[in-house]
Amino acid sequence: MMEARGFPLEESPEEDATEPETVREFVEARRIARQVDAGETVDAGDIGLAVTAYRNLYPYLLESTSAR
Repeated sequence: MMEARGFPLEESPEEDATEPETVREFVEARRIARQVDAGETVDAGDIGLAVTAYRNLYPYLLESTSAR
């Protein structure tokens, strides 16, 4: 969904994202998810932040897509 909307899937200092906070939250949530998948120790608060970021992102992308 992010790719389809033209959002970068990685942060890049050279690029000006349309929604930099959205991209930052996604990148951080994905980083945390990868740590969990790798079996690394992750603070429960970080997992909560990742879940919240994904929960906020999904309806935002649905609204943005339907607004077109």
